[in-house]
Amino acid sequence: MSRDFSNKCDRTRKWIALTLWEGFKFRIFKQLTDTLADPLVIFDDPSILNKFAKLNSKSFSTDDLLEKAEIICNLSRSKGFGILTFDNEEYPRLLKTISSPPPVLFFRGNEKFLNMPAIAVVGTRNPTPYGLDVTRELVHQLTDHGVVVVSGLALGIDALAHAISIEKGGNTIAVLGCGLDQKYPVSNQQIRSNIEKKGLVITEFDWGTPPRPGQYPQRNRIISGISLGVVIVEARKTSGALITINHALDQGREVFAVPGPITSPASQGPLMLIQQGATPLLNVRDIFDQLPSLGFPKPNTNKIALSDKHSAIHIEPQFERIWELISDQAVAVDDLIAKSGLPAHQVQTGLLELELKGYIKCLPGNCVRRSTEF
Repeated sequence: MSRDFSNKCDRTRKWIALTLWEGFKFRIFKQLTDTLADPLVIFDDPSILNKFAKLNSKSFSTDDLLEKAEIICNLSRSKGFGILTFDNEEYPRLLKTISSPPPVLFFRGNEKFLNMPAIAVVGTRNPTPYGLDVTRELVHQLTDHGVVVVSGLALGIDALAHAISIEKGGNTIAVLGCGLDQKYPVSNQQIRSNIEKKGLVITEFDWGTPPRPGQYPQRNRIISGISLGVVIVEARKTSGALITINHALDQGREVFAVPGPITSPASQGPLMLIQQGATPLLNVRDIFDQLPSLGFPKPNTNKIALSDKHSAIHIEPQFERIWELISDQAVAVDDLIAKSGLPAHQVQTGLLELELKGYIKCLPGNCVRRSTEF
């Protein structure tokens, strides 16, 4: 066993152990990651926690936590589940920008999808024929343009969105509200099996965690967190899908709502959102108009060509200001947001596009710089 592999395993155990700590809170985790170059230093000196919260360091029992984490690691890997930790290069970049990113993700499938442009499609468990038709057409078109379709594998709209994406040979991510070892929902096991083979299934919940109602709102923040935008197809005013929308709004994601008949209870949620300012989704082009980084071919799209000694690059006009502020020296993303005068979500979207095109490099400490090739 190489030293690098051994060190990686040790860090994975520590990340999992942190989530098992009874005193774990996302607020404390955010403080740790924002302040410390390596949050895992608390395993060497638990007293550091006292700087971030009024806690008794004795409650942070490193040996017990690491022993439990080791069991979870072994069980997960014996079943072929992968583990992504917060410091892993494959960890979804967009998810790091939310206020409560999970320190650990368990997965089965192709984790590369986590850093590809994605749209979440959510809705009711009891869709109408209209909602089913809209979902099929929407997912068909998103898949045709290489967009990853994200949802929660629930009955109804979620399951259909995954199934159509797989059927069309597209990429899809299912986010679970329980451990990967749980066969839930039972009725969607065939769809889940197909996703694990051709797409990606992820969860933040460790081995043996059963489905519980309180875990689904927590799950929903990941659905929106790894997506550039969220589409709600059909939902009653009390639908759980609206929780995903609330997370999306808090995270600065674009929200799209499919209009429906005003007499249909299933259209009440989307219509209410449209009244509150969500973008009405009349055509898939509406998504690409709001999120040009997805790359939908639009007529009369004026791109700005910037040339240097290496090559010509193309920047969307709304991201030109962000590019101008980035040099070959590291610059903090927070400084970019402040200097650009742009909304934080627009800056994050622009940075993701620039990174996907290879124009910039993301650095530790939430910093970026231009790629050495440009």
